Amino acid sequence: MDRYNPSKNIEPDVWLALDEDERLGLIEEYVQNEEDEIDDSIVSIHATAHCIVENQLAQKEKETEDAYARLRRQGLNRHETIHAVASVVFGHINDALGTEDKDLTTRYKSRLRKLTAKRWLKGKY
Repeated sequence: MDRYNPSKNIEPDVWLALDEDERLGLIEEYVQNEEDEIDDSIVSIHATAHCIVENQLAQKEKETEDAYARLRRQGLNRHETIHAVASVVFGHINDALGTEDKDLTTRYKSRLRKLTAKRWLKGKY
């Protein structure tokens, strides 16, 4: 794989064959070249968000796949869907940093199950 495009499906085996630095590098290159509205100071954070979601999809994590399919059926394009799922990922990371709750994975999966295009577009995720 020599280019990343969030609008196109990736081959899971090809994606997972890359090491994490290669995945992030491909995404960062895309963000720097194609997403003019992204400030240079957050390119790596933005790329990390994409990478986490792409990894979960490639690894066929059920809740992520279900949320992805639901959001696509509800009219979001692939790139918007990655951002919507990433919003839940980063909410989960924020929660994890502020608590010693041992049941964070259950809460994360629950949030993915509740995620809809309508809720995400309204900022309610």
